[in-house]
Amino acid sequence: MAAPVKSTPYAGQGVFAWSLGAWRPLVGPVAVVAAFTLGLWLVTGVRLGEIATYVTYEFTFVFLPGWLVYRAFSPPRGRLREIVFGWTLGYLLEILAFFLTAWLGIRTMFSVYPIFVGVPAALLAWRRRHDAATPFVLPARRLLWVGAALCVVLLGYAATVSFSQTPLPRDISKVTYQEDTVFVISLAADALHHWPMTLPMVNGEPLNYHLFAFMHFAAVSQVTGIDLPVVIMRLYEVPLLLLFAMSLVLAGRRLVRTWGAGLVALAVVLFLGELDAATGTERRILLHLGAGE
Repeated sequence: MAAPVKSTPYAGQGVFAWSLGAWRPLVGPVAVVAAFTLGLWLVTGVRLGEIATYVTYEFTFVFLPGWLVYRAFSPPRGRLREIVFGWTLGYLLEILAFFLTAWLGIRTMFSVYPIFVGVPAALLAWRRRHDAATPFVLPARRLLWVGAALCVVLLGYAATVSFSQTPLPRDISKVTYQEDTVFVISLAADALHHWPMTLPMVNGEPLNYHLFAFMHFAAVSQVTGIDLPVVIMRLYEVPLLLLFAMSLVLAGRRLVRTWGAGLVALAVVLFLGELDAATGTERRILLHLGAGE
């Protein structure tokens, strides 16, 4: 039998109507994930000031503009959907803004992009505040804690596989990185310091594909001043993993109409691996080490 859900109506109608009481069950699970993320970053060499700066950037340059634009043009269909689609849209808007300002030679204008996008979107969302609102639905508390536990395991696994293999350059005198890591940093640096982007190892050779991720890294560093190795080796991966986890929960719930199905979708996709009878522990280890192809 599907787990029961808790349904609480919005405190009024519209995009800016919030009920603190309805969100109270989320406080504990969210605090646990946030505390684990903070500890994970600190233990792996990220400085507290860098964490505060990056989280502020992620909220103001990625999440908030995307969420406001999504709410300005989409009818209310649930808070989780708003977060997932708005956050995803925010990455697209950020990258397009970075591309446009770099292409026009006005990179300093990128710093005010959230104002140019967010203020008009907020006004449009405010005008639509009387649209019919959907009920605010939360899963049972135990399912919230299960979701938080899955996110913690996911982040811990990612840190074990990724962070442990890439000590930050400032913390070690000698290290050999996997060649793709150095290549990614060089491409992001090219996006940060030159335009149009070119292949770092071939002078003047244009790079016309697979640019968005590198533009995102460059945008973060340009605004925050955080070194690219810190952005690429530590910071950017965490919000993307959390967004991916929420996307899987949303997809599972939309298909089967229960929160439990969403959590099952998250667990299956992230932790059970591909359905391959030949896949064993040794093969997974080789794949994680980059030697499985």
